[in-house]
Amino acid sequence: MNHAHKALGIYEISSVGITGTVLNFRLIVTATLKANETSLMMIHNHPSVNLTASEAIL
Repeated sequence: MNHAHKALGIYEISSVGITGTVLNFRLIVTATLKANETSLMMIHNHPSVNLTASEAIL
């Protein structure tokens, strides 16, 4: 997002796998820096419509 909080673009960082998804922090930072953003908004969805949180994997 720019200084006026307008989206500069959409970049898909990760997509769903069989049991979940993995985010790579370096890809997020790289995309943000290349777009010369001043802020970042991250969103996700629940395609299964099940809003129950899954167990944390440590």
